[in-house]
Amino acid sequence: MQASGSLEDGTLVVRLAGELDVATAPTVAEFVQLEVAAVQPERLVVDVSEVGFVDSSGLAALLAIRRGVPAGTLVLHGAGPQLLRLLTITGVDQLLTVEADGPWTEADGPPPGPDGDRPLAQRS
Repeated sequence: MQASGSLEDGTLVVRLAGELDVATAPTVAEFVQLEVAAVQPERLVVDVSEVGFVDSSGLAALLAIRRGVPAGTLVLHGAGPQLLRLLTITGVDQLLTVEADGPWTEADGPPPGPDGDRPLAQRS
């Protein structure tokens, strides 16, 4: 598993690549929680477009990350079919903002707000 974080216009974007499973989930959750604590972002985007596999431990890590940020500020971006199915079956898709398209880029603009609407303008 590879993880990297960058702050882009008040949004912390964490890009994950590899497998989010029992071997990697605790480290990933800790990495994201430390990044959030360090930069105090307005929003958190976890880009999972390069994640090939997620098991129940990975799902638990995503929920732990969600608990560590204010409600409505976490977006799971780039979820593939396997992850979308896991999120749907478990009902976690109702707890997170999930976007199923490709990798998040700054050109996408800020992630949706807590009510699901995209802000009219990016914050400076």
